[in-house]
Amino acid sequence: IQTVIPTRDADKRPTYRLAKQPGSNRCIFLSSENRCRIHEEFGDQWKPAACRAFPKVAVPLAGEHFHHYSLACRCVRLRMFEEWS
Repeated sequence: IQTVIPTRDADKRPTYRLAKQPGSNRCIFLSSENRCRIHEEFGDQWKPAACRAFPKVAVPLAGEHFHHYSLACRCVRLRMFEEWS
């Protein structure tokens, strides 16, 4: 099973992304219990940097990096809903 996919970033530089499970948008390492198999087996220090930082995401824009929180994280969505209610 291919776990990383070669791609290019916004500046056309070579980069990689984690593969998804066939037929879904779920990470290849996410178990049926929604737990990271890398974290369970080897610990947090072995997860990719983006996974260790999740849900915080750095977005390069106009030569700078801006940070936001991914709405893929249930806790972030719940927190936003609480603040807007």
